[in-house]
Amino acid sequence: MIRIAKVMDAEAISSLLNTAIGGTGSNDPECITKTMERETSLCFVATDCDQVVGVIVGQIVVDEAEIHDVAVNHAFRRQGRATRLVRELERHATSLGACTSFLEVRASNTAAERLYESMGYTATGTRTGYYSDGENAIVMSKTLEPQ
Repeated sequence: MIRIAKVMDAEAISSLLNTAIGGTGSNDPECITKTMERETSLCFVATDCDQVVGVIVGQIVVDEAEIHDVAVNHAFRRQGRATRLVRELERHATSLGACTSFLEVRASNTAAERLYESMGYTATGTRTGYYSDGENAIVMSKTLEPQ
């Protein structure tokens, strides 16, 4: 099931993001809670038996949606949860007037890049040394269709 994230999910979201993408100060439960409380934030979780097994975090600015993080618990990958999370964020963003969605993906994360390509995202550029370890990011975007 995909649903809007709640403050009570912050600890599980933090743990999932730290496991999936590495620990950063912005992934602690307090920061997650602050992010969810922002008016422009988009945060959805995938659950299995009421356990958070996936998360997508983004924001909407004027008519653009930006996806910041997508993570799915390793045991629940390759079951369509990431796709459903991205689709839900896109659906919600479109209902709020977004026309375009953007994201960055690690150049080494070919599985994620293929997933986004299968969903209609195209590479539009590279951000050299974007990640803290110096890895490049591939910038991808997609035009969102009005509902």
